[in-house]
Amino acid sequence: MVMRDRPLYAFGAIKGHDGGIPVMYTKLNIISHQGFKDSGMTYHGKGIAIHLPIDVPYTLAHELGHWAGWTGGDRANGEHTSNENNVMFSADEPGEVYDYAVNADKQYLQKVLSLAH
Repeated sequence: MVMRDRPLYAFGAIKGHDGGIPVMYTKLNIISHQGFKDSGMTYHGKGIAIHLPIDVPYTLAHELGHWAGWTGGDRANGEHTSNENNVMFSADEPGEVYDYAVNADKQYLQKVLSLAH
């Protein structure tokens, strides 16, 4: 459903055996707890918000890693990695840019795939 007169574009759920994960797509800015504009945000126990227009498949995959509890990184208390080839990469340092990596590590796959069980 598209509501052209509102910043909220879609709301749905990724269904698993025990329900789903609420996902909201919006044109409103998403501000992180550090005060930065973000492309997506996971609200544990609530859902995932994704800012449009953005690379939705990549951002959703990244936020699913947070929802599933991925902690294999070396940044942000393990929630992000400096490995630019990993879907959980976060451009936290000056000069770093997102290349929308498509690689997932073993922990990511185990955690995200466990959401369907």
